[in-house]
Amino acid sequence: MQNNIQTVNWQFDISTFRLIGRELITDRITAVFELVKNCYDANAENVRIEFHNVGSISEHSRIIIRDDGTGMSDDDIKNSWMVVGTSSKRKKLVSYPPYNRTYIGEKGIGRFAVEKIGFKTSIAYKKNGSEYQKYS
Repeated sequence: MQNNIQTVNWQFDISTFRLIGRELITDRITAVFELVKNCYDANAENVRIEFHNVGSISEHSRIIIRDDGTGMSDDDIKNSWMVVGTSSKRKKLVSYPPYNRTYIGEKGIGRFAVEKIGFKTSIAYKKNGSEYQKYS
């Protein structure tokens, strides 16, 4: 008998992302709160939330969340934010100095909140004084 062991990897369809966002995040207020928790975990001192035309949801509706946290690099976006189940907060339990905050985003579902509150997401980011970059 020959031992033919094959390796398989999990794959997720975009509908999984939508399902998690809609089912785990109970309402839009919770969704915004989850995104603000990400700001806290990034050592933000200030978070600004702007609501534009949200009374009746349309293509002109916007929720903008800005913070002055440590920021994200292109690598952070691609290999952490866009990867379900990253272990970064399990390996390092507190944020960077000077705050050393215990992370409050513990399950990694905050990123799915964008599915609850919008049809399209744009992320503008920078890290360590670099130029802003943007994903849509």
